[in-house]
Amino acid sequence: MGQVIFEVPGPGQYTVTADPSLPALENPGNAAEVLDGQQFYQADNTPVTGTMPNNGAVNETLAAGGSYTIPAGYHNGSGKVSAEPMSAQTPGTAQADDILSGETAWVNGTQITGSMPNNNGVSQSLAAGEEYTIPQGYHNGSGKVTADSLSGQTPGTADAGDIVQGETAWVNGQQITGTLVPGSITTDATATASQILAPYTAYVASGKVTGTIPTNDDADVTINGAQVSVAAGYFAQAVSKAIPTVAQAVPSISVSDAGLITATATQNAGYVAQGTQSATQQLTVQGAQTITPGTAVQTIAAGRYLTGAQTIQGDANLTAGNIKDGVSIFGVQGTYEGASGFTSVPLVVTVTSGATVTAQHDNTVLTAVSKGTATFELTIPGEWTISAELNGEVTSTETITVYDSYAVSLQFVPQRIQSLGLSVARYNLAAVSIGAYALFGGGGPTSDVVDAFDLSLTLSQATPLSVARRQLSATNVGNYALFGGGLASSRVDTVDAYDESLTRSSPSNLSQAVNVLSATRIGDFALFAGGLVNVDGTIYTYSDVVDAYSSSLTKTIADPLIRARGNFASTSNGQYAVFAGGADARLSCSDVVDAYDDTLTKSIPEALSTELSDLAATSVGEYMLFAGGQYRYGSTYDPTNAVTVYDSTLTKTRADNLNTERCFLSATTLNGYAIFAGGQDGGLTMNDAKSTTDAYSTTLTHVRPDNLSTARTNLAAATLDGYALFGGGGIGQNGGVSNAIYVVDIYAM
Repeated sequence: MGQVIFEVPGPGQYTVTADPSLPALENPGNAAEVLDGQQFYQADNTPVTGTMPNNGAVNETLAAGGSYTIPAGYHNGSGKVSAEPMSAQTPGTAQADDILSGETAWVNGTQITGSMPNNNGVSQSLAAGEEYTIPQGYHNGSGKVTADSLSGQTPGTADAGDIVQGETAWVNGQQITGTLVPGSITTDATATASQILAPYTAYVASGKVTGTIPTNDDADVTINGAQVSVAAGYFAQAVSKAIPTVAQAVPSISVSDAGLITATATQNAGYVAQGTQSATQQLTVQGAQTITPGTAVQTIAAGRYLTGAQTIQGDANLTAGNIKDGVSIFGVQGTYEGASGFTSVPLVVTVTSGATVTAQHDNTVLTAVSKGTATFELTIPGEWTISAELNGEVTSTETITVYDSYAVSLQFVPQRIQSLGLSVARYNLAAVSIGAYALFGGGGPTSDVVDAFDLSLTLSQATPLSVARRQLSATNVGNYALFGGGLASSRVDTVDAYDESLTRSSPSNLSQAVNVLSATRIGDFALFAGGLVNVDGTIYTYSDVVDAYSSSLTKTIADPLIRARGNFASTSNGQYAVFAGGADARLSCSDVVDAYDDTLTKSIPEALSTELSDLAATSVGEYMLFAGGQYRYGSTYDPTNAVTVYDSTLTKTRADNLNTERCFLSATTLNGYAIFAGGQDGGLTMNDAKSTTDAYSTTLTHVRPDNLSTARTNLAAATLDGYALFGGGGIGQNGGVSNAIYVVDIYAM
């Protein structure tokens, strides 16, 4: 039943009545209409548990013609019934030219229209030597290719007597063997009288002829200078005549301005006997040399004969990729835009107008004439030297470094993904995780409720605490989550333990009844330390006891805290459990730090930099972070944003400050980030509660996740699988915590 609180204005008797039944429902539901496991009350206050099946998300794939019956019950809207793709239901290999033109078929989910030609029946006649290509496509089997008859292709008039004896020929489709005797006729003779030697005779087609070709001798060969004439006719024997002999001419040599060498000789007519004539002329010569290209032009003098190789030095680095884009060197157009994706960095040099400015990187030299400024595009990363010269006077030299790349590390930051609600709004509660559940237990004003969120963030309720209370503390060990201490009508020493199935058991009580104590885990022990024992006017009594519960829930007593105190923070990095700060009997804050290893051996690390109470703590990697808090205990709040860090050797360092100064904040760790959220500052009014969140990575990098959905103080936090849950809290009013909040903000990466 819910609680109703009345403020009684004065003495006397007051009567409070309550209707035990709920108002009648106009349209009452039944268990089958409520999600399985969820509860509601009937009008007669009878609780009913829903039975509607929770189907969650169902998925089904249908083949063509198939069907699927959607099961009765609740569906979360993400289920899906999908038809199997046509491509999977119509496998095949046919293509358009495998299918008759105009016909269609489905292949691999695509409708294909055939392109194979339909030739039906085609016919063709062939003469000898002809050929016919059967067209591509479909044939119905009635087509025919026919060869023409041989008689029609070999018409003729010859018979055997017209064909030379022994030879054959085809005439009108018949093969004929010739009977004509060779030489028996002269009708085919072609010789004439001018082709027959005189005075011989012969029979030709025109009859008997006498030859006219004369017979010649050496008289018929004449010489005229270099011309030898031979008369037409037949020479019965070899003839010869001598040509007059003349001397061989000596050449003269000349060289033109164009470099053309000319040798000239005037030769008399006649026979030139074997021999050699020569002439010489000395040319200006150039021996072997190597020329290395540079910025200046180099020349080889005109009119020189090269007696040695002239080597023009080359360089394998003269490639487009090594030359700046837009620059051409010896005909090679540059394409280089900078190393490793480096393009360019503009450089503006301010110097007197007219000065020649030079920017040099190794062998790369850039120059420009200043017009008050000179601008360069530096396309090569590295060190550049800048100077200027005017009328022989040189300026000072400046050196700059151009970087080709910069490295930036980015990390995903925890972000608020949704907001849920506790079953009961409350503040000064405690939170812890065990197995597949995050538990939020107790809280103010005074509650015994234990809300449990599972891995799907579905809310249920575990067995209530054995004592309703606030200002308790929680941690886990082995297979148990433990809630210890707290404040009800008085302080309590009760410890409630929940296993992974949320079954509650009762270990031994704490050594003292305390509230505002602190709890954490180290190795095989859950530690509950310190707390407020009693308040008598202005006298505050605190505890220094450290109760240690093993994974079997057996209690032992560890060495006491170095100073009795409460309202402090604790955390563990797996090597040490550390308790820091707090309020003590002096009604002031403390800077004391106690550390326990997994054998419960105590050590004293360096103290906090400031005396603080009401701070928060959590761990990330090897670091234990203590953040926020107030440095004056009492009704006046002086919050801080300091973050003190202890590493695995208990060495103290500082991280970046919180974004806002605050106390009574809460903390947990999620996927490599320590997250601090909420809190308050000032005098605790509704405007003093904070929604601010800060997160620190394993390298202590400070980032800002989304703020809480609602500003609040005295909230609790726990981590469950991939979620960080910040639940409950309150908003102050008139100097105290009230206006309890039920919101649970969920953070994920």
